Parts: sequence; structure tokens; C-alpha cells
Amino acid sequence: MNIPSFTVIFLLVFSISCNNSDTSKTINSETLANNITEEKTENNKNNTSDGKKKSDKRKISTDQTEKTTENSSVNKKNTTSSLEEKLKNLKIPTEPLAKARFFLKMGYGASALDLLKKNQKKYAKDFKYWLCRLESAYLSTAYKDAENSIVKALEITTDKTEKYKIYLLQGKIFNNRKKYSSAITILQKAISLQPKALTARLEIFPTLKRYKKVSLFKEILQKALDFHPDSGLLQMAKVDLLFLENNSKSALQLLEQISSQTKYKDFVRARALDRFGINLATSDRKSALQLLKRCRKLFPKYGCTGTEVELSPPDPRHPWRRIRSLKRGNYKK
Repeated sequence: MNIPSFTVIFLLVFSISCNNSDTSKTINSETLANNITEEKTENNKNNTSDGKKKSDKRKISTDQTEKTTENSSVNKKNTTSSLEEKLKNLKIPTEPLAKARFFLKMGYGASALDLLKKNQKKYAKDFKYWLCRLESAYLSTAYKDAENSIVKALEITTDKTEKYKIYLLQGKIFNNRKKYSSAITILQKAISLQPKALTARLEIFPTLKRYKKVSLFKEILQKALDFHPDSGLLQMAKVDLLFLENNSKSALQLLEQISSQTKYKDFVRARALDRFGINLATSDRKSALQLLKRCRKLFPKYGCTGTEVELSPPDPRHPWRRIRSLKRGNYKK
């Protein structure tokens, strides 16, 4: 059978085109596979790089935490080493009276009292022994022993300064035991022995304020101001006297003067500003809050805690009480 030439040519062209399409399909599939593998490798590289970054960040954070822990441990080691050095250099006296004085300075009144009781026969006629025993009994609230030591010390001494020390401690004991009338008489004896001394006068002012003895308060304060005109604590006592005399305007003016003058110590100025804020909180809350912010900036160590208590909200369960929400973080050490 004779096939025409044009059909042969057509069949040849068709077969060639089919072969080309198959090869193109294989080439396209190969290129797609190559592209997919390249994308996977790139994604793997990106993932590995991201993982490295995250691991680096984790390493940095762990390094920072390790550094902070190292710094804290170093600080602890430094503090402990400094304390150990101080303890090594610290010498506890062997003599009983000096050892009791050492205990008193450390704040161990009961230990000092026990040591002094054991050595009473040795120091029975020594004034320093009975004064130290009185101080230790006052610190440890052993008031019966304090009364006994007061009697023994007054039998030995005739010196005015030594008697002043005894009467001052006796007045403090009476105040602690709420025997205010006895405290006033004893502290007046102490003031008569040492008129220029401040501690006895500052001790008697709260009891006079409690009993509202304005004339005696004024007399003792005026004599103290003659000796110590620049004392900030005496100026604060003057504020108490003005409030007792119902002269609140001049008292508040004096509080402003005390808080603004730099010649007084910071704790006195902070106390004056706090007292002013307590009076202001009852009438004007907004200005009291502004005063509280100012007090924290001026006196970060002391602040105005009384004003904070006055501004604190009442407890809904107990409306007659005050919530003392005083944060230690507001004040620096």
C-alpha cells in the first residue's frame, strides 16, 4: 500500500513534537524539583539562623542572670568578709562592768542585767555600777530592779550631774508606766539640777501636753529657749504650746517656717511638714496630697507618714480605724 508523502511528513512532525513535549515536561519537573529543594534548603538555613539567634538571646539572658547572681554573691561575700573582719577586730572586755556596758551598747539589756546581778558584791559601793544597772533595767523593762538601783545610787552619790542622770531615767520609767504626775515631779527635779540640759525638758513636754498644764509648759519652754534659741525640737514644742493655747494660725505659720529653714535638721523639718499636712488633710485633701509629694521629694529618708495615715481610706469593716498603707519603697534608707 502506497502512503502519500505528505502523511509521512505529518507523522514525523507529530512524533517530534510529542518527544519535545515529553522532554519539556521532564525538564519542567526537574526544575520544579530543584526549586523546591532550593527553597527547602533556604528555609532550613533561615530556621537554623533564627534558632541560632534565639539560642544567642538565651545565652545572653543566661549570661546576664549569671552575672547578676555573681554580683550578688560577690556583694554578699564582701559584706560577710567585712563583718568577719570587724568581728575579728572586735574585743569583748573581760572586766564585768565594762562587759555590761558593751552589752548595753549592743542593745542587750537583759544580758547586761544578769551579768551585773552576778557581780553585785564586787561593785556594791560603786555609782557607775548602779547607774549601769539602772540603764540595763530600764532597757529590759525590769522596773522593780530599776527602783532598787535608783535607791542605791542616790545613797552613794551627791554629785548634781550624776543625780540628774538618775532622775532622768526615773522620769522615763514613770512615763513608760503611765505614772505621769510622778514623772512631772521627778523631771522637774532633774531640770533644777541641770537647767541647760535639753533631754529632761524634752521628756517632760509630752506629759505636760497630756495634762494641758499650759503655764508650766510655757515657763519650762521659755527658759529652755533662753539657753538654746536655735533648737528645732524646742520650736516644735512651741508649736504644741500654741495648739494648747488654741492659737492654730500662728502654730501653722511656725510649722511652715521650721520646714522651710535649712538651719534645722532634716528630721525636724520633715516632722514640721508632716504636722502641717495632718492639719491640712482634714480641710483640703488635694493640697495635702501635693504636700505629701513635696515631702517625699524633700525628705526621702523620713517622709510624712502621719499625713499618709490621715489621707488613707477608712476600713469598710471598721470605719473608726485607719488603714496604714505606708509603703517602705517610698522612702530611701
